[in-house]
Amino acid sequence: LAVLRYSLVVALPLGLALLVFNGQVVSLWVGEGQYAGLLMTAALAIFVTGQIISHVNALLMVAHGTVGLLAILGATAGLLNLALSVLLGHTMGLQGVMVASALVEICFAPVLCVHVFRVLELSLGELWRDAVKPAVATSCLLAPALIFPKVVVVPSGLGGLAMSTGLFAAMWVVAVLVVGASREHVKRCRLYLRKLRFA
Repeated sequence: LAVLRYSLVVALPLGLALLVFNGQVVSLWVGEGQYAGLLMTAALAIFVTGQIISHVNALLMVAHGTVGLLAILGATAGLLNLALSVLLGHTMGLQGVMVASALVEICFAPVLCVHVFRVLELSLGELWRDAVKPAVATSCLLAPALIFPKVVVVPSGLGGLAMSTGLFAAMWVVAVLVVGASREHVKRCRLYLRKLRFA
């Protein structure tokens, strides 16, 4: 559960960051005309978040010897992704390909999760308390950093983006230390930092 907990603590805020900052990053990097829009951004955020969670679950499945099932699920997801990408690509363009990937991830990530929960004999209560709740709480504490660029006049260009993303990163570290990480892991980190300081 600790692996899933910290994966979610990274994945959920990363998805939020993509939703909020992707437009600015793309516009500054290659120009405003290249920004594909909110639908593309939302699909990318869902896909990236799902990929992180699926990767962790896949590692756990390999560790428990269910490689055959993982191969079947991976092949099925790949074929479905290809079919949906062709279909939605024709109707929606490049956005459709990303939406297809996001939809497949939405379908298959929970399947991997359910299988891992059964193998590890975890209850939904344990999952919520030890993995999902800390990640959701961490994301909620990042709300001020996400609202800040919308309500405060931030300089345009690279300086404004650096200010906004820097605030987001700083608040993420604080949120992880306050609610994302377990007390035991925070104590271990402090002890490790003290050893480094006096080494």
